[in-house]
Amino acid sequence: MKRILVLLLLALFSTSVSAESYIITGQVTYSDNSPVGARDIAIDCTSDQYYCSQYKGISAMTDINGVYTIILEVDSEENNTVVLLSILGEDFPHTIDLGAKEQSPDGRMYQDIKLEQKPSTSAMSFALGCCLLLFGLMGISVLFKTGRMLSTKDGRAYFAGHRPPRTVECLVCNKSIVQHELVKHMMVEHNMEAMEAGESAGLAMRKTWSKD
Repeated sequence: MKRILVLLLLALFSTSVSAESYIITGQVTYSDNSPVGARDIAIDCTSDQYYCSQYKGISAMTDINGVYTIILEVDSEENNTVVLLSILGEDFPHTIDLGAKEQSPDGRMYQDIKLEQKPSTSAMSFALGCCLLLFGLMGISVLFKTGRMLSTKDGRAYFAGHRPPRTVECLVCNKSIVQHELVKHMMVEHNMEAMEAGESAGLAMRKTWSKD
């Protein structure tokens, strides 16, 4: 009994050791050579390929440049099995070749795919429609904002090039004073000398700079 268990374990171990990663990668393009981005590419099988069934349904998604990478775990007995790379209703055969894989510089099998079909006009129209809708919403938002501003006196003055005078808080009385009149305010209202008023005004202005 123990001998049988040992033989079974050895058989399982040898099977797991013989399995190796088999990487298929390449670029998918339409008939006009534009990349097929963000599309699923999956493994499918023909009825006469017995070993292919275990890989059926394995899939990957192409990136923005149409590049895909599918990884299979292949045993030596599955060498020469033909799998189908299926994308957008078109199938492309790939023969598993472990010998060629061993000779590949990076251990990958490269297969570029060119579809017979052209890019879907509906997909392109949808993307264009989304862009137009986005720009339309942005334009409407700007128009509403402009309309609200023009409905007020300050808004109309802003569009005419008039900017409201900047105010600064007096450090002595905490009143908001127009910036260019702050020194005069210090001298008249708080009886400061010109030098002292200038220094105090400078301190008040620096506070606004730190807030900005």
